[in-house]
Amino acid sequence: MKKKAFFVKPVIRAGAFYFRISQYMDYLKSKGWDVCVLYPAPDGSTMQERLGFKQTISKIWFLFCQFPKFLWNMATSTVVFVFPSPMMGVYVLWAKLFRKKIIIEHIVSYISHQDIFPKFPVLVDQFVYRSARYILTHTQSVSMALEKRYHIPHEKILVSYCALDLEHFSAKYHKESEEIKKKLNITGHYIVFYHGLHHPWHALDLILEAAALLENTHPQITFLILPEKLNSSQKKNVLQLSEHEHYSWQTLPHYIQTADLWVSGFRVHERGERSFGSTLIQAMAMARPIITSPGGEKNKFLIHEENAFFVPPNSSEAIKNKIIECFKNPNMARQVGMNARKTAEKHFSIDHLEKMLKEAIR
Repeated sequence: MKKKAFFVKPVIRAGAFYFRISQYMDYLKSKGWDVCVLYPAPDGSTMQERLGFKQTISKIWFLFCQFPKFLWNMATSTVVFVFPSPMMGVYVLWAKLFRKKIIIEHIVSYISHQDIFPKFPVLVDQFVYRSARYILTHTQSVSMALEKRYHIPHEKILVSYCALDLEHFSAKYHKESEEIKKKLNITGHYIVFYHGLHHPWHALDLILEAAALLENTHPQITFLILPEKLNSSQKKNVLQLSEHEHYSWQTLPHYIQTADLWVSGFRVHERGERSFGSTLIQAMAMARPIITSPGGEKNKFLIHEENAFFVPPNSSEAIKNKIIECFKNPNMARQVGMNARKTAEKHFSIDHLEKMLKEAIR
């Protein structure tokens, strides 16, 4: 009988499965597995719409229509993949009732739903995480925190840092990146690039402050922000790009290659210290020179002035000064970017993730 994996409400970004989830699906399909998905209920475009009466009715109807499919896939699957969400306890309970192998993809940097929803019952998380056959995490720090919080046996938590197809994420898109620059009217500019979510530890506010400090003194330096930060003041040396218009997994390397520098991660935060961001790894794979602050997981892989540039946290002035230094010393910056690529090749190839997944489903 053909093996089947059931992905229950996987994370979707910009209309597609989050890249790590797509990697799981592709690997399973390559091994002859069937893959089925319970899609998330439709969301409104604003918080008011998501909480509104019409949207609530829409979600209830959506789930009602999906329920027979949910039961069928749960009953016929070999392995059930679930993801952090307030509803995951329900999905895990159903999986246990059907006696299925449960794999949790702990795709987030928080450890408990109480970190996000203070009144969330901790017993639900304890039930969920102790019910899993394996928990897949993206850093060693997250693994250790989960083990400590829920008293989970060490061998049940598998770690694979965010992995990439290093052929897709390689600096081979000169033509495409130049076309993007031409379209954005920034040909010949020195590009400082930021992409990713706007978590506090990424410190996009400090990056924009650094841009403001450079606005009049270095007009040839332009900051590209993907996606845009809503309600932020506009600067003439900052271009904020809509995720809807500019982001896709296929074209993301084209945008990263426009960069002369990549910047992020300038604030100390508990969740940030547990993370080693996928966007950082993408920039490394694309051989972009990186400016960030030291700490946490970054200290395991990054060495100042070897494969990254470190600046003190919480300082837009330090960010500005390092950007100017790299601007004045392009060969130095380029060499650091090339070394970052070598680090990505050693630690973040897709082989590492496939090895972890093979262990989880055996």
